[in-house]
Amino acid sequence: MRVFLAILLDPPLRDALRACVRALQAAHPPARLKWVGDEQHHLTLHFLGEISPTQVEAVTRALAAIPPPVAPLSLTLGGLGAFPSLSRPATLWAGGKDAGGGIAARTAEYGRALKTLGFEIDSRPFTPHLTLARVPRDLDPATIRAVGAWFAARKALAPPPLTQAVRAVHLMRSELLPSGARYTPVAVFGC
Repeated sequence: MRVFLAILLDPPLRDALRACVRALQAAHPPARLKWVGDEQHHLTLHFLGEISPTQVEAVTRALAAIPPPVAPLSLTLGGLGAFPSLSRPATLWAGGKDAGGGIAARTAEYGRALKTLGFEIDSRPFTPHLTLARVPRDLDPATIRAVGAWFAARKALAPPPLTQAVRAVHLMRSELLPSGARYTPVAVFGC
């Protein structure tokens, strides 16, 4: 099964993100974008890819053995950005702020445990973000730049800064269906 480790959003953050996406869609982007569905918004900590049921069990055991963090974790939503950059956007996102660095530290702990199980872990610094839309790869460079400029000009549509306590991290199954991805929790780890 295809799995990833994520923080799910509480209703106030999910609602704010939904309002942000609706406002962006109403602002008529200069090209068709692949918008992420409301029910799919989450903060990814690690993407594990296709793994076997045996590996899912091993991951669940390893992550469940990690003691809870000493300080409470919190996620603040706010700001807009793009990967790799606004001049060449492939992914449009809303930013997540990790007050005190607790989420990054927890992500690193999970990463170390996953590495011992043989998983390749992304070595780039953790950048908390929630994907809003993907820019199709088949667009010409001028249109891609236009999407970046359009998105940069929409900073005022960013969700207001809202914070949620992070009480759990979920191991999620991702099923790619003709209608889009469907996410289902496989395991939950307390924070």
